[in-house]
Amino acid sequence: YGDAAFTIADLNNAIQDPTLTHEHLGYDFARRAGLPAARTAHAVVTLNGYPYGVYVVAEAISDEFIERWFGRFDDDGNLYEGPCCADFVDDIDHMSLKDEEEGRTRDDLVALARLVRETPNAAFPDVIGVALDVRNFALAYALDAAFVHWDGYAYNVNNHYIYRRPSDGRFVFMPHGMDQVFTDVNFDPLTGPRGRLAQRFRELPVLDALFKAALRRLATEVWDVDHALARLEQLRRILATAPFEHPNVARDVRQFDDYLPSQRAFWRDRKAVILAALENAVPPPPPPDPVCGNGQVEQGEACDDGN
Repeated sequence: YGDAAFTIADLNNAIQDPTLTHEHLGYDFARRAGLPAARTAHAVVTLNGYPYGVYVVAEAISDEFIERWFGRFDDDGNLYEGPCCADFVDDIDHMSLKDEEEGRTRDDLVALARLVRETPNAAFPDVIGVALDVRNFALAYALDAAFVHWDGYAYNVNNHYIYRRPSDGRFVFMPHGMDQVFTDVNFDPLTGPRGRLAQRFRELPVLDALFKAALRRLATEVWDVDHALARLEQLRRILATAPFEHPNVARDVRQFDDYLPSQRAFWRDRKAVILAALENAVPPPPPPDPVCGNGQVEQGEACDDGN
């Protein structure tokens, strides 16, 4: 069962997602919200005649994916993958740049990181919008918070892609690695993030409001319980046709069945938790003074690290 045909895909043995649903529904709802996200399917993977079990098949973040989302005239920008577990703001080298061997440079991401580190608070909301699609990031961060994606950029500086659109030079964040979501239904979506860019959004009232507006939109406009339950039921019917004669396949389908009630409950109950958190939200704390490489500076002054 999948969303559509695609030619390049990644296989996930779902060892971290025995529900077999997390990437499937996570990316589905990310796309419904307007974020670029992979399409998915499920398959029984067999190698040399031996069935290894039910795998999640996820569309690769490839040239084909970028062209489909951004168009054939806006598909030649730098594409970065963020692996575990460092923040691009402080560690550019850990990011993986696609086709770097063909002469691409990281100057664009270096510039974005410097803006995040060093732009004074008063100027940050306007300055960051030159290099970052701020509404896209607010939505991507809100998705992590709503879905309890503790292993994404916001909470673990992991599992994300960043693409720089050539048409306007702004970076777009894309969800990735959503195999450990939909877990703690009571997780507070306003929990402080670990990613420095997300921290700056929460520290500055105008950007904090943008994040909360995105979170409210997810809960009120995108969070379709009937759609989620229908997708889960469709997947249940499809997996019921899997070849149960092999114990690996029977094991995976049995685990899916065992977790299905909890996944249904998450989709029914999570929306109320998100809205309650937003209703009870306290104003964000005053933003900290910016920190330069040579130490503290007065709030409102520009950072100057001597470069």
